[in-house]
Amino acid sequence: CPWAPAASIGLMTAHSFVPFPAEVIAIANGVAFGTWLGVLLTWAGAMIGAILSYEIARALGPATRTRLVPLRYQARLDAFVSDSSISTLLTARLIPIMSFNLVNYAAGLAGVPRWTFVWTTGVGILPVVQTNVLMGDVFTLGCRAHGVALDGLGQNHCWPVGGFLGAF
Repeated sequence: CPWAPAASIGLMTAHSFVPFPAEVIAIANGVAFGTWLGVLLTWAGAMIGAILSYEIARALGPATRTRLVPLRYQARLDAFVSDSSISTLLTARLIPIMSFNLVNYAAGLAGVPRWTFVWTTGVGILPVVQTNVLMGDVFTLGCRAHGVALDGLGQNHCWPVGGFLGAF
């Protein structure tokens, strides 16, 4: 499908605004595109969504921050822009249970410098993106090894089973 890469990037971008598990898209990208292209598409879509949500939060300004963030949490938000914001952002990205979207919006509201946000996000999400895409690619490895064509939707009766695939 010629539009599949654009759809993949679009879905990953939408993840920053609509809550759904991005892992499903990343795994599907591994199945449909393989490891390298799957990582590239997943990472690009996640970065576009992260930057857009960061910019929206940043544009809302300090007045919105004061309205949205309770006083008792504002000190934590300020920690993002302290000298340790790089380690804080990288740590937040490397912990898979941290909400990707919450970090985007919090960084924008806290006024984290744009370049610091972009590079820590780009580096920090890469291990999780690679792991999820690789998982999808490994699911289809047996199909490709046996010369069975997969159309990305599990057609041709090639079913992933824990990394060992069989063609029926």
